[in-house]
Amino acid sequence: MSKAKPESIRDIVIRLLDITSDAINTNDGKVELPLKQIEQSTNLLLALCDSYPDYAETTELLLLKILLDHDAAVNQVDPETGHTPLYRCVLYKQLHKAECLLSYGKADPNVLVQEERGSDEEPRPPLSCLAKAASLTYNPTPLRDYGMVNLLLKHGASVKLAPRMAFIVLRDRELEVMRMVVAAGFDPSETLGYSEDATLLDATFFRSVYLEKDLLRCLSDHAWSWQIHDSVVANFLSLYQNDLDFMRLFLEAGCPTLSPMSLLYAVDKNAFLTLTDTYSLYLQTHRTMVWPEDVLETCPSLIRDDIPPEAEAHVLSAADNLKNLIQRTGRLSRNSQHILRFLRNGFAGRRRSVEIPTLMDLSADAVLAYTITHPGKDGMEQLSLPRNVKRKLGFLREFESRSDATRAALHSAVLRSPSNA
Repeated sequence: MSKAKPESIRDIVIRLLDITSDAINTNDGKVELPLKQIEQSTNLLLALCDSYPDYAETTELLLLKILLDHDAAVNQVDPETGHTPLYRCVLYKQLHKAECLLSYGKADPNVLVQEERGSDEEPRPPLSCLAKAASLTYNPTPLRDYGMVNLLLKHGASVKLAPRMAFIVLRDRELEVMRMVVAAGFDPSETLGYSEDATLLDATFFRSVYLEKDLLRCLSDHAWSWQIHDSVVANFLSLYQNDLDFMRLFLEAGCPTLSPMSLLYAVDKNAFLTLTDTYSLYLQTHRTMVWPEDVLETCPSLIRDDIPPEAEAHVLSAADNLKNLIQRTGRLSRNSQHILRFLRNGFAGRRRSVEIPTLMDLSADAVLAYTITHPGKDGMEQLSLPRNVKRKLGFLREFESRSDATRAALHSAVLRSPSNA
């Protein structure tokens, strides 16, 4: 006679849920569960923290409390996955179960978890429940779910014991989460691993420089083959503003000033829009910008050779705008004479553009240039455009259609006139 296959943990949990669902409707409302027959109550607790959408929330919470009352280890680490019950609740976004573990079971929100990795991958640093919750707030809609982050902070999750949290929040552009953890005591001035003096402010600034560099490349007539798929121009405004909001938060929180390496890199890449807006943030937050002293020696010219000719006028306009701003506020920054000398020398023999371009001008111009050089709607439908750009393009199309209709009506009227009878 063959031996019966042992029941899996998941099957046991489902069976218990079924038993409890039936027992809840009894007159006395009491549930007697033969837990002595179950040797792995802790594993049951882990399994119960998964998502079971077919069962009522009250049933699941009742079982959680029963297991906790029978000494299930609330902070036990699963040897197979490395997860704690609370971490599993965070992973599956089970907010009501996480609150039960924290309030009723007194779970420790600061237990670090080592996530599973493939055999050929390097192990990552451990994650806290707070860091994992921060990575799961993203939602494709404008609505974000910050309930789990709020719950963990409320129950003592330490922002200082959340390895990789800052990288995760910055990577996912979760500004609201960063505000929450900064308010809870997170220090954004800690240096990053790739440089002794680089901070989160530097990392955000670098990302903004990359955005502006991509935008300048999009102004080239030869850039559209790859730009359509990346939608760099279409998303530039929201991403750029997000970076500025991050930098404002870091400056207000006392983050050290940008490193000379970061500023020199921005000058070298002709990111003068980013430099102007960042310097404006320094002025608004009453911080002092320290310009690099060796900008003349490090950056040979105002316009780099890899800047497309179509973008040169925009670079000159943005650089002129930065120069004028520094001239008006030079006393509020340090080493301003070096960057001013560099900017003045760069205009020698060059024609200045009078109009200072805005980010919307650059985005709208690039998109409109594409519609002119690539007629037809197929390409346009693939672009994820900002609402205000769509409005302009929609008005342009409506104007063109009305113009065609008006010309046709005038032509018919002329044909019907007495002079043509």
